[in-house]
Amino acid sequence: MRALSIWQPWAWLIIHGGKDIENRGWATWHRGPLLIHASKKPPRLPDLDAIALWMRERGLDQAAEAMLKVVQWDLGGIIGRVDLVDCVRGHRSPWADNGYLATDTWHMVLENPVALPFRPLRGERGLFEVSESTPCPCGGAGDVCHEIRLEIGDLLLDPSEPSRCRNCGHTQACHERAWRERVR
Repeated sequence: MRALSIWQPWAWLIIHGGKDIENRGWATWHRGPLLIHASKKPPRLPDLDAIALWMRERGLDQAAEAMLKVVQWDLGGIIGRVDLVDCVRGHRSPWADNGYLATDTWHMVLENPVALPFRPLRGERGLFEVSESTPCPCGGAGDVCHEIRLEIGDLLLDPSEPSRCRNCGHTQACHERAWRERVR
């Protein structure tokens, strides 16, 4: 499945704040499910205030207030999934920023945001592939297939049966701290 790395608070706003456009200086032909990856760069308070002002100027007061109440940002991992339905110029959404010239900016049109359990993952530039499984940070032994499935898209598992490492039997939550250290 493909993913797009986005700075916070924009990634959070796509999943939780109704942001239906991602502004980019390049177009994509990709259509369909897209994982939202929150980059490792933390937002600074002056940036948040400026973004909130920008949002209020566009009538997005409720989303601005919700964004300013976030205490801790997920950084450096997958936070949700959307459907990328189009990539156009000159979209009329209040989230569309046309830059200096309308021809400068492409608008990725996003629908159906779904929050997913945070999964640390190194981001990349542009659209990048995320495999359906990630190696377990505890290591592996011999020929044992040693993977923990990411809980993404249609691969979401029943909460009563969390994904488990096939080698050591621990749940992915057991390895969360080790995994964070490994992807840094």
